[in-house]
Amino acid sequence: MSSPSSPPGWEATFAEAVRLQRENRWEQALALLMPLAEKMPQASAVQNLTAVLLAQHGRLAEAVVLWQRILAAEPDNVGLLANLGRACQMLERKLEALEYFTRAVQLQPRDPLAMLNIGAIHQMEGRPDEALDWYARVLAIDPRHVQALFNSALIHAEAGQFGLAHELYRRVLSIDPTHVIAQAQFIFTQHYLEDPNPAQLAALARRLGAQYAALHPRFSSWLVSGDTDRPLRIGLLSADLHDHPVGYFIEGLLTHSASEGVTWIAYANQTKRTVLTERIAPAFSAWHEVSHWSDDQLAGRIRDDRIDVLLDLSGMTSGHRLGVLARRPAPVQVTWLGYFGTTGLPGVQAVIADPVCVPPSEEQWFSERVWRMPRTRYCFTPPQNAPAVAELPALHRGEITFGCFQALPKINDKVVHAWVRIAERTARARWRIRCGLNHSEDERQLLRQRLIAAGLPAERFQVEPSLKRTQYLASYAEIDVALDTFPYPGGTTTAEALWMGVPTLVLSTPGMLGRQGEQIVAAAGLPAEWICLDEDTYIDRAVALAEPQAWPALARLRKGLREQVAGSALFDNRRFARDWHHLIREIWRDACTRKDAGD
Repeated sequence: MSSPSSPPGWEATFAEAVRLQRENRWEQALALLMPLAEKMPQASAVQNLTAVLLAQHGRLAEAVVLWQRILAAEPDNVGLLANLGRACQMLERKLEALEYFTRAVQLQPRDPLAMLNIGAIHQMEGRPDEALDWYARVLAIDPRHVQALFNSALIHAEAGQFGLAHELYRRVLSIDPTHVIAQAQFIFTQHYLEDPNPAQLAALARRLGAQYAALHPRFSSWLVSGDTDRPLRIGLLSADLHDHPVGYFIEGLLTHSASEGVTWIAYANQTKRTVLTERIAPAFSAWHEVSHWSDDQLAGRIRDDRIDVLLDLSGMTSGHRLGVLARRPAPVQVTWLGYFGTTGLPGVQAVIADPVCVPPSEEQWFSERVWRMPRTRYCFTPPQNAPAVAELPALHRGEITFGCFQALPKINDKVVHAWVRIAERTARARWRIRCGLNHSEDERQLLRQRLIAAGLPAERFQVEPSLKRTQYLASYAEIDVALDTFPYPGGTTTAEALWMGVPTLVLSTPGMLGRQGEQIVAAAGLPAEWICLDEDTYIDRAVALAEPQAWPALARLRKGLREQVAGSALFDNRRFARDWHHLIREIWRDACTRKDAGD
């Protein structure tokens, strides 16, 4: 690797950088190597380690340049092709990534890692069948390949095939009982089952939390004072600070936090940035994109940033960082918004709820202490550029149109059976169904076939493709009433429907998630008749709404609904922000009183 032009003493510098990297002192290692990499462009070991360190710092584009430099001299280096493929994949340069991984497979036809990565790209691009084919090739080589099994489970769960998904999660856990991410996914997807058991899910979460705690020692001291009334530094940990339900629900709080004397720091476990990301980013004094950081690195940074309250918005949903929460890098850790159950982690002290979603009898299902907002745990930001509320369609169509715009996995057999029962009791009802984002025509066709097989006449419903948000909001003009799914109800879709003048009929079931529809409808100020406590009442109410004598009242409700909900707890972001910050201050004071925070 040396040449006459190599700078003197470079070997010692390189060896020191290697030592620093092994000790996870990446910043110091990179500071040593960057000047050396500039002076030694042909030295592959120097270039490669510099690229690795750049990638660990999230500077992927720079890492790609260095790896490409090495590849020009070593075109058959499979490991290098893998590094380039993964970096391009994370940079959303998927065609380049696919090219690198394909070359790796051509060089090593039985390389499971390259096949796995090709499958992952197809999975990210919404081509589940192609992804499953590549994972099957991996499993033909190694039937116990944990990542191929896990990725396959994710695809089946996304399609609502929970039996297959859970079987694969169990296979993963039989091979690797410490696979905590599979355990979290297994728990999360249990919420989609027709009869989830909240007590059982809480027990599974506590077991997982204990396992995380055993794997990762927790911080026991922090760089903050225990002053109860000083301005707080709040760290926000989320993978969903973009066009996502979490983003839509957090925007109003951030907008109205300027006068509350807090400092916000974002730990965005994402690479995706959208218009919403750009709108909320100015609320933060610092914004860290941390999806490439290890749990140790992120936990250390949170502690060094002197965070008082770490606010987790992911729970066990996709992109969570339970491993970071397990290390307790902040003295007070609170879970809220993006999840609807307990984390099970001993180091998370609080969960934010409200009087509806967690009654006192259900506090036992949380390892965290339940703290309640006075009116609602959710407050939605009115959609920008939303169309005006349209007249009730039933008045000119002569029949009611029910709508369901929920994600496909929520439309379980129990929901379908309820629709069939409604259809059997009225000839004046049709359905418009739109299953969220990124569902293929094949998946929509499978849903059509399932509905017909269940007994819903084909001429009574339409399954429609997804739309961009403004068009999607406009499509509420075509429906009279939204029928919520159960036991996994809507959240964002319910708030959006109400804003568009469309009331949602909800069925409330036990658990924070099961009561979510009730909580949102109650916060919006709708009459109690829109909240049902059993399936028969839900069906009876839908049938009654389908009768023409119900339409004048429905038309009056629709006409004034946006104005009503705009002043309700569900959309009053200014008051919600005051209430929320008051609650966070109470949580902080409680921790200080218990001597659970500060130095």
